[in-house]
Amino acid sequence: MHPNQKVLLACFYACVLILTLTMAQTNANTTYTITKGANVTKPGCTNQCGNVTVPYPFGIGSGCAFDSGFEIHCNNSEKPLTEINLTVYDISDAELRISNVFGWRCYNSTGAVISEDMVSKKNLESSPYSFSALNRFIVVGCDDYGAIAGPNNFEYGCSVSCTSRDDVMKGGECMGKGCCQKQIPKGLKYYSTTMSSTGNHTDVWSFNSCGYAFLGEADRFHFQGLPDLGDDLHVNYFYQSLKATVPIVLEWAIGNLSCAQALERLDDYACRENSHCVDSDTGLGGYRCSCNTGYHGNPYLNQGCQGIGIGFISLVVGISWLYFSIKKRKLIKVREKFFQQNGGLLLKQRISTKEGGVEATRIFTLEELKKATNNYANDRILGRGGNGIVYRGVLRDTRIVAIKKSRIVDENQIEQFINEMKFLQLVYEYVSEGNLYEHIHNQREGSWLTWQNRFRIAAEIVTTFAYLHSFASMPIIHRDVKSANILLDNAYTAKVADFGASKLITLDQTQVATLVLGTSGYLDPEYFQTSQLTEKSDVYSFGVVLAELLTGLKPIIRERNDEQKNLADYFVSSVNNNHLFQILDHPVLQEGNLEQLQKKAELVKNCLKLHREDRPTMKEVAIELEAGSYGGKEVVHSVLLVIRIERQHKIHAIGNGVVETCNEVCMTYVEPVLCHDISSSNGRYSIVYL
Repeated sequence: MHPNQKVLLACFYACVLILTLTMAQTNANTTYTITKGANVTKPGCTNQCGNVTVPYPFGIGSGCAFDSGFEIHCNNSEKPLTEINLTVYDISDAELRISNVFGWRCYNSTGAVISEDMVSKKNLESSPYSFSALNRFIVVGCDDYGAIAGPNNFEYGCSVSCTSRDDVMKGGECMGKGCCQKQIPKGLKYYSTTMSSTGNHTDVWSFNSCGYAFLGEADRFHFQGLPDLGDDLHVNYFYQSLKATVPIVLEWAIGNLSCAQALERLDDYACRENSHCVDSDTGLGGYRCSCNTGYHGNPYLNQGCQGIGIGFISLVVGISWLYFSIKKRKLIKVREKFFQQNGGLLLKQRISTKEGGVEATRIFTLEELKKATNNYANDRILGRGGNGIVYRGVLRDTRIVAIKKSRIVDENQIEQFINEMKFLQLVYEYVSEGNLYEHIHNQREGSWLTWQNRFRIAAEIVTTFAYLHSFASMPIIHRDVKSANILLDNAYTAKVADFGASKLITLDQTQVATLVLGTSGYLDPEYFQTSQLTEKSDVYSFGVVLAELLTGLKPIIRERNDEQKNLADYFVSSVNNNHLFQILDHPVLQEGNLEQLQKKAELVKNCLKLHREDRPTMKEVAIELEAGSYGGKEVVHSVLLVIRIERQHKIHAIGNGVVETCNEVCMTYVEPVLCHDISSSNGRYSIVYL
C-alpha cells in the first residue's frame, strides 16, 4: 500500500472511531466516558492522583467534588483514597475499582488453626457506592466452606474439596475442585465472610494448608490451580497476587433520588446542559448523567457536553468518501489485472477480430454469473470434475445454462485456452437428460436407445472429435473421452462435455509428453505407459464408448468372485474367439443385422488396438460410421455440442419466396462441408468444414 494511502486509512479509522464514540445512542445502563472530555474537573481542581484520572463529580480535596461522598484524598504515596479510606485504582462512568481484602484460615499438620482473618463488615451505607454484581464471592482451598452474609438476611455459601494434587483443577475454571464462586445481588451495601473446614486440612495439608474467601471482579480472577492453594507458600503470596490483579468493583450514583424526583429539585440536580438523566438500576435509588446524542464530555460540568460540530462531521464524511473512492479504484485495478492475467485482453482481441469465423462471443461479468447461480449455491450444483464444479444457471432472458467454475488457473495454459476460443465458441447450455453412461447402464429409462439411436449418437460424437483432431487451426486432444462426458439434451442429441483435461498441440507436433490424465477403463494403455499423448489416445477411449453402446457393459466389469476385468480386453477377446453375439446388448442383437454388427465390432476392435499406429484416426472412424444408413435414413451429424463448432447464417427468401436448402447452400462452398438444417421455418443451418 502506498504511504499516502496508509495515512489516509489511519485518518479514516480515527475519524470513524471518534464519530462512533460521540454519536452512539445512550441507554439506561451506560453513559459517555466522563474522563475523556476537554474538561474533566471543576476549574482550578487537580484532575489526577498518581496514574488515576479523577473526573467530576469526584474531586481531589475540599470543594472539588459534588459532595463529600465523592471526595478523593491523594496522599504522599500518590494512591487515591475515598472518604471512607478505600484505595482507588480506576474511576469510570458508573464504576469505581478499589483494592481487595480477603479472609483466610491456615492449619498445621494436626489440624490446629495457626492463623486466620475474616472480613468483618465492609460497610458502604454512608457512601454513594454499592458492591457491583460484576463481583463474585470466591472460595479457594481443598477442605473449606466459605459464606458471605449481608443485609435483609442475605447469605450465600460455597464449598470446595479435593482429595489429591491430581484432583485439583488445572487452572482457568473455578468450579468446585479447589475453587468455587457465587454471584452476589445488586445493590449490596455491606457484607461479612466466615469460613470453616470439615477435616481442618489434615488430609490435604501436604499440598494445601490454607483456605481463602474474598469478593472480587469475576472477569479479573483466573484460578491457577495448585499455585493458588499455597502448597509450601505463605498467605502473603496469594494476597499480593490477588491485590495486584483482582479489584473489587463498586457502582456509584448521585444521591438516592430517581431522575423524576431529582428534576423537581433543580437546585442540586447534577446533570448540566446538553445532557440527560439515567436512573441507577441497583434498587437503591440515585442517578447518573449522560451527554445527549451528538455531544461528548463531562455531563456534570457546566458546558461539559460539547457538540461534535458540523466541520468535524464534514471532515469525517469527506475522508470517508475519499477513502472509499480510492478503495473502489484499487478494486477496479485488481479486477483489470486478473482479467489480463487470465487472458481477458487476448480473448477480447480475438473476439473483436472474429478470427476463425467464430460468431460474437459474450463475456459474462462475475456479478452476472453469481446471480445466475444464486451465488454458486449448493442446490445449483450439477456435477463435479477434476478441474471444477458445474452449476445450473438461469440468465436474465430465462435461458438455462451450465456454468463451470474452475478450481485452478494454470497461467501457462491461458494463451492456449484463448487459441482454443479462436475456433471454438463456448456455449455451455443446460442439458436435461443427463449423460450417456446413465442411459446405457440403466440408471435412467433407456427404451429410446435403439440400434439406430446408438449409432446416431456415435456418429455425432465422432464428427466432433474428427473436427477437433483434423480440421481445427490448432488440434485439440480431449484426453478424457468417456460416456459420462457425453451429455444428452431433451431430443437425445449428443453434446461432448468437460474439456478440462484437454490438450492443444501445435501443427508440427504428432505427440506431446504430459501428465497422464483420464478415467480408468477408458485410458489408452500406451499413453499410460509412456506419457506420450496423441490423437490416437482419444480414438482408444472412443472405442471403449462404442463397446459400451454395443454391449451395455460398463468399462470395468466386476466378476462374481469380485475380480475386475477391462471391457476393452473382454470385447477384443470375444471378437477374436467368435463370441461377439454372446456379449452384445439385447436390443442391438434384435435390431442390427449380421453384417452391420460384424462391421461395427471390427471397427471397435481396431480402435482398441494396443499400439497407437495400428488404430484408425478419428476422421477414418467418422467415415466408417457415415458409410452405413439405418432405417433408410442417412445419419445427419448435428454438431450442436456443449462446445459448439458451428457457423450460423440467416437465410433470406429468394425469387418466389422458397427458402434455400442445405444442399443448395453447400453448392456455394468451394471447400468440402457438412451442412445441417437446424430449422426449416427460419432457414437457419449449421456448416462444418471438412
